[in-house]
Amino acid sequence: MKKGLAVSVLLGLNLGAAIASTLSSAAEFGPWYGAFRTGIGATDISIDLDQLANSRTGAAAIAFIPTGRPDECPRDAHPAFCKELADRVQQGDPDAFDNQVLGVLYEGDKEAFIAFGFSDEETVRMLAVKRSGRDAPFAAVRFYHPLRGVDAEVNSKPDSHLCEQAQCFSDRLRELARNGDAAIGLLQNPKFFGTFDLNKDGRADAHARWLSSVPAPKDNGFGVYQSVGQFMTAIWQVEDDGGTGIGELRIFATGTRSWGGFGELDDNTHAGKRSKVKLDESGRSQAGVDFDLTFAASGGEELSGELVIDLPQSPKGRITGLLTHAGRQTSVSLKRLGAYEGEFEDSGDYESSGSEGFDHFFHLRNVPEGRSLVLRQGPSRKSKALAGLMWTTTGLSIEQCTPDIASEVFNLSSHDEKLELLGGAWCQVTTANTQIPSGYVLGRYLQPSE
Repeated sequence: MKKGLAVSVLLGLNLGAAIASTLSSAAEFGPWYGAFRTGIGATDISIDLDQLANSRTGAAAIAFIPTGRPDECPRDAHPAFCKELADRVQQGDPDAFDNQVLGVLYEGDKEAFIAFGFSDEETVRMLAVKRSGRDAPFAAVRFYHPLRGVDAEVNSKPDSHLCEQAQCFSDRLRELARNGDAAIGLLQNPKFFGTFDLNKDGRADAHARWLSSVPAPKDNGFGVYQSVGQFMTAIWQVEDDGGTGIGELRIFATGTRSWGGFGELDDNTHAGKRSKVKLDESGRSQAGVDFDLTFAASGGEELSGELVIDLPQSPKGRITGLLTHAGRQTSVSLKRLGAYEGEFEDSGDYESSGSEGFDHFFHLRNVPEGRSLVLRQGPSRKSKALAGLMWTTTGLSIEQCTPDIASEVFNLSSHDEKLELLGGAWCQVTTANTQIPSGYVLGRYLQPSE
């Protein structure tokens, strides 16, 4: 890397994989203190962040950890980026992923930017983390390349900071506290962002070219599905051992080479009524996958359970499992609804912003009594007006939003976070009245029905 870029930009503040520490007081940290875990193909990625309280900057460490076959490349990553990561994996050198952080900038508690580069090259890259708030269950992570534009866009899970898992140096941010602006580094210069075309995204075209150049995958016993991950990433109808439907689950890869999901299941404590449920993978083997379940019961109380899914050698669209909840065990079968043909494991194809993805109907808010809200043909005030929605309108369904709102993130967010997500978007809605066409309204006029 050019010395001009690396020379003490962060005054030695790049933590690297070996630094792990805590400050003497939690009050010294800002809202970005923490970590995020994600993955791209055969590489797990850990992003550890340190932010001083009342500061726009801090320190960061990015660790790339090889975990699998270097020939994997999910659709959410550019094949050229996958190849770069694979080449570093194949080096077999523990220092192959060494990198230097050249600038850290926090914009409130919703966006964080990191300028970085691998130590053996001159290219400066940028990483952006975006979330709906400091307690959001997921965060979007984007990698940018100065020539390719978007290199990857993956979901990530909040995780324990490195300092909470290892020995810490209590004075590691002392220099930063004395001269915080220095840590903004390259990001102090507005022209730095101009070196990246943030709207350039050639991943789809690059994948099409890449797929045409590689041989067809060998039969792995999963038929049209190229991997167990692709098979599992789906919508599943859940039936008990008598064939009675007891719920529906959406299972998807979280970007960390693990699975999560959400849906509805019969709640044994409420006389067969269905409750919303969240799934988190707790273990996996060749024989099956274990999920921890969190049921949203009445009164805000959360109840726990477990779902163990058996993975057959040659699935035919239906798998079996054991559901444990409220002291009862129920043998279940899961029927796969639909097929994601041609997808890749951990592709991130979560069917975001579809009408079936949002677990809510919506009604209008912020519309004065007796007035109507204009329904427009497109996401713009200049777009053609299609109809008017009276201030009392209820039962609205969201088809999609611009900018996109991931339905999985929305469904797992708090009420205030939902309103915040909607407040920055135009959303396409439909009504129960078939005479009113589908159209767009500003999200700040929408309220999720409880």
